Amino acid sequence: MTENPSLGFTRTAISALGALLVGFFIEIGVVYWWRLLRPDQPIEGNDFLLITEPLNEIFGQCLVFLAILWLYKRPVPQYLGLTWPRITKAALPSFAASLGLAMIGVLYAATAVKSPSDFAELYQSAAKSGDLPLLWLTTGLLVPAGEEIVYRGFLFTGFVSSRLRIHGSVILTALLWVATHFFAGPTFLFYVFVLGIVLGYLRNATKSIIPTFMVHAGINIVVLFFSSQN
Repeated sequence: MTENPSLGFTRTAISALGALLVGFFIEIGVVYWWRLLRPDQPIEGNDFLLITEPLNEIFGQCLVFLAILWLYKRPVPQYLGLTWPRITKAALPSFAASLGLAMIGVLYAATAVKSPSDFAELYQSAAKSGDLPLLWLTTGLLVPAGEEIVYRGFLFTGFVSSRLRIHGSVILTALLWVATHFFAGPTFLFYVFVLGIVLGYLRNATKSIIPTFMVHAGINIVVLFFSSQN
């Protein structure tokens, strides 16, 4: 095993494309599975499918990346940043990131701009259909965990050893993350980009995705809370 286990830019990019396709086909498979088991229920506007859609895609991507790391005999916890950082190293960057994102969140909320997906409406619909626990579980914990493994874990480690280095890798992973939210409006996309930049530098400062997951999950939980107030 070499000191730097990174797969490099090319293999990381090819792996990302493969993972994207796998996630897409898994999502299609879930839709067809739902239609097969429950032909009497509509596909459009279905709360279960809307809530689990991002989870299905990110789950497929994580499976691909884990398989690739196993194939190339890379240490999964170290490669993905799934190791606990030292408190002395993680405390200050995590606090600064949380404070900065909280300020950005307040400014974003003050503009009264909603995501085009109308998350508050989905929240209320999930509450009526009984899918609210699933929404909290997926949006508050599972999706942030999966996205951090993909973007600040696998992709960041693969890119950072290339010519992109730290700054380029942070920007590229943030842009790729923004691309998965293409359905949203420009204000929301800008907010996601800034969040991606902050989380990227937090990942680099702490050498772990555990702090980035905690910040990411915290933001999503706050969004869920405010959605429940509408």
